[in-house]
Amino acid sequence: MARGSKERQSDLQKARPGGRFPPAARIKTATHTMKARFLILLPLLASAVSCSVKEDRTPCPCWLDIDVSLCSRQGETVSLRGWNSTKPLFGETLYVADWPDVWETPVPKGVVHYTAYSGVRSCMASGSTLLVPEGNQCDSLWAYRTSVICEGEDAFDRVNLHKQFATVTMKLTQEPDGVLSALITGPWAGMSLDDLGAVKGDYSYTAGQNAEGLFVFRLPRQGDGSLAFELLRDGRRYETFALGELIEKTGYDWNAQDLDDIFIGVDFYRGEISIGIGDWEEDAIYTIEL
Repeated sequence: MARGSKERQSDLQKARPGGRFPPAARIKTATHTMKARFLILLPLLASAVSCSVKEDRTPCPCWLDIDVSLCSRQGETVSLRGWNSTKPLFGETLYVADWPDVWETPVPKGVVHYTAYSGVRSCMASGSTLLVPEGNQCDSLWAYRTSVICEGEDAFDRVNLHKQFATVTMKLTQEPDGVLSALITGPWAGMSLDDLGAVKGDYSYTAGQNAEGLFVFRLPRQGDGSLAFELLRDGRRYETFALGELIEKTGYDWNAQDLDDIFIGVDFYRGEISIGIGDWEEDAIYTIEL
């Protein structure tokens, strides 16, 4: 042991019999240790605390609160898809019963776009579109699309879903004998999740008559009047007409926020087709000859 060490040990032994540190020495040593630890923790705390009152809060996220409380009327689940001008931000499917009020997520400050949609059964998601599989009718789709300014600490929006399908009910009068079915085809088979617009695709669905003798089927939003209708008897073509063009002649708006339902009456005895839109009245029926 070096000399300096022996002298230091002797001095400490003189301080208190038995060579133990006096209480003051222990307290001083502990105080220095606490100061050292405190000095080390200070920069850590400074780095851990973000967005303090004195700092520029621009880089801090905004908490976007989305109220989904009204969505239970349209289905058990609602899907949310959000993005900004540079990248996707969130994608989530919620069971509405588990989120009776608000779902929240942090987003970058700026303008945030999002789409909410419900009622998906057979439709398939492909990128930013929902497509109706060929051979299926359109699901009972409800959707909402908006842009939210997220510049502060919090932003809020409430989902208000809108009807994205048209239910067509067709009644035949003096119909032919045999097993009847209806084939509906067209070049529009989906919905854009970016703007809720019509998306091109092969739409084809065969509807049978229900117990009341009616043909009932759902159509997706259309981009033009290309829908075609074929009435089949025992699997063979019996009658055809340009369904899309007939609907357009009534002034039907495929760009409406909520799509109206459509009633079609086909009278084979008179050779007429009558079309009513939404909550139609007798004087609001459009009639043409077959």
